Amino acid sequence: MNKIYLVDGENIAPKMLEGFVKKKKLSGKDQIHILYTKNSGNDYKNHKVFTKKKKNTIYLEVDDGKNALDFQLSTYLGYILGVAPYEKAYIIANDKGYEATVSFCKTLGRYVKIITLDSPKEEKKEKEVEITINKKAHKRSEEEWALVAKEYKKAKHKKKVLYAYATSLNDLYLNCIHLLGQKEGVAYYRDHKSEFRAHFKVI
Repeated sequence: MNKIYLVDGENIAPKMLEGFVKKKKLSGKDQIHILYTKNSGNDYKNHKVFTKKKKNTIYLEVDDGKNALDFQLSTYLGYILGVAPYEKAYIIANDKGYEATVSFCKTLGRYVKIITLDSPKEEKKEKEVEITINKKAHKRSEEEWALVAKEYKKAKHKKKVLYAYATSLNDLYLNCIHLLGQKEGVAYYRDHKSEFRAHFKVI
């Protein structure tokens, strides 16, 4: 089944058409004819939608002016349907001005349909923000505490995490409270206080 796609180059950008072509997987007999003007804002003159299917694409630069491309595309559609054996024709445009053309073609028994395309969504790449955990426990934000807790939970040697984020006995004490809870943290600190003091060489 041969199909032809007529593209309104004034409101369909090349990238929008490229996305459509990739999804549609056109056959070798299908044709895309792109009508554009010098002032359309879409650089079709120097653009190639296809790399492997260049023969399937025709670029037509037409006269510009108010609704000029619309009228020329509609006229071209009538010409194509009269001389070429296309069973289905599609107008790719984000323009309601072609509805009358499509309706009239249907009264003549011809299959013509409008296809509208959305602008391609740009993938938003989230920037990875490296958070530096403050070793001064009393200056740590909630987000920093959450990272410390996550590391503590995964660690095989828990005590290393307590030392890694501490510069003083007070930091170690706060680490114990935050990571183990008030009651258990106080008990743990008291049981290991002599070891903690030795680590910081506190007499």
